[in-house]
Amino acid sequence: TGAGGTFHEAGEVLRRLLPALREAAAQHGVDVALVTWEAAQHAAAQAQRSPADFQGLPKGLRGAAKRLARQALHGRLVLFLGAGVSMGAGLPDWHSLLTALAKTAGLSPEELALYQAKHALDRAEYVALRLAQQGRSVGEAVCEVMGSHAHYGLAHGLLAGLPVTESVTTNYDQLFEQASEGAGRPLAVLPWQPTQRPGPWLLKMHGCLDHPDDIILTRQNYVRYAVRNAALAGIVQAMLITKHMVFIGFSLQDDNFLRIVDEVRR
Repeated sequence: TGAGGTFHEAGEVLRRLLPALREAAAQHGVDVALVTWEAAQHAAAQAQRSPADFQGLPKGLRGAAKRLARQALHGRLVLFLGAGVSMGAGLPDWHSLLTALAKTAGLSPEELALYQAKHALDRAEYVALRLAQQGRSVGEAVCEVMGSHAHYGLAHGLLAGLPVTESVTTNYDQLFEQASEGAGRPLAVLPWQPTQRPGPWLLKMHGCLDHPDDIILTRQNYVRYAVRNAALAGIVQAMLITKHMVFIGFSLQDDNFLRIVDEVRR
């Protein structure tokens, strides 16, 4: 529909293309991603999608999806991304990360068995002490474990395409930033890129691979969070009060987040 010469018949091409793709996907047992060059074509493709595409979704969830879509279109939706979003791109969850850090720190099999029995924050504190004895910081070790993953996943791409301007994450990786850049919506990353300009931004509550010294992982980090990161917590509190927050890949068990929610509730 571009250089192919059918630009003026793009709507008709889409109308015929989607059923053909659906049939091919069913026949060959594959998933198909239709990529469009411009936002208008993307909107047209979405409009052509058949209700049959959503048959696998229970009725209650279809209603929830429509409500979330309306919130996004009216600028009232905030994304909160947890580790589950990046696991689809091959990155570890919190517990797997702590295990990888223990191996990086050189824990013996006997030490590792005792280590795994401890609370996650205590494991993080212990591995940070071991790394410090070796002249390394836990932030540097996190970057070493996670830094080689360069490709974002399908979830990042889908979320980056939503008409959402405010997002929050506890993830250290930069995959959502990469996906947003690819979608033509580059993000200002807070707190390192404060901005007054209109446009989407991402608040990284627990640090970033670009800033190893700011990574929040240990019990000591969590205890001091309210003092060191009060401004970031205040932004999250304001969004919880004024917007509709949707959680993706987040277990709702993070101590910092639960403290913020409790303050909002009170």
